[in-house]
Amino acid sequence: MYMRKELEGARYSNSALLDNNSNLQVEIDSLNNHIRVITVQNEELTKELDQFVQANEAIRMRLDRKARVQEIRARNDQQLAHSIGVVHESKSPIRHVVVERSPLRR
Repeated sequence: MYMRKELEGARYSNSALLDNNSNLQVEIDSLNNHIRVITVQNEELTKELDQFVQANEAIRMRLDRKARVQEIRARNDQQLAHSIGVVHESKSPIRHVVVERSPLRR
């Protein structure tokens, strides 16, 4: 009789452990599925972030080029102003031509 009670107890315990194991396996499967979903989302977000980074780099390069063009234009304007100043300074002064009338025309 004692052995039967032990056997019944072991069967009950075994059944409870199998149910618990089954529940844990369902939870593991659910978590693995969730991991797969999160992994796919992570890959999509990584691709989107890479696109943002590429767009940002393209914009930065355009802005850097624009700043460089503005810098070159400013330097050219300064050189042009200096050259115009040098030309004006090097010109001969304008002479006023005095037209003398001939003594006969008076």
